[in-house]
Amino acid sequence: MQGSTARRAARLATHLIAHPGEIGRYFKYRSVKPIEFGLPWISWPAIDFLKANLKLDQHYVEFGSGGSTLFCAPRVASVISIENDKEFVDWVSSQLALANITNVEFRVHPIDEARPDAFASSDFVNALDAPADVILIDGLEDHETDARRPACFEHAERFIRPGGFIVLDDAWRYDHIMGKTRAKSVSRLQGPGPGRPGVTRTDVYHY
Repeated sequence: MQGSTARRAARLATHLIAHPGEIGRYFKYRSVKPIEFGLPWISWPAIDFLKANLKLDQHYVEFGSGGSTLFCAPRVASVISIENDKEFVDWVSSQLALANITNVEFRVHPIDEARPDAFASSDFVNALDAPADVILIDGLEDHETDARRPACFEHAERFIRPGGFIVLDDAWRYDHIMGKTRAKSVSRLQGPGPGRPGVTRTDVYHY
């Protein structure tokens, strides 16, 4: 999250003092690649939320594959994973095969970096084309405009089922979405996460 090094350190210390039960896993996983442990690259409170709320009859879609794919696929009925990097998909697929996970469909659509204005109507965004119970938005960001994840979010709202939820990672970048969403409520799940040295925030929008 934004702020000086001192401010980020203070934010982390404050969180761990308030949540001492998270200290152990923070130090165990802070310097790892989450995918190597089958963990989403989101906040620990959001991982705990997914663990408690994913169900075997749900249809799950994610913008951005990786540890989230390995974590969520065994907990749901089906997965559509939307990615822009074919080589990365091949590697994730190999990890899924090792874990004998067979309910994942990859949809690979490269992003045209030369046309950022066309992202909202791109094949990557429109790869989500059917109703889903859970949608995770954790794909490639554009830090110059911060426009990609909001475009995915706007599209996802058209397809989220009643009773479902959208998970938006690094949500502190996208607070403006709060004033535009039709969600019934929003959970702000702030804390450290695997592979993160400090605190981040993952928001869950409930429909």
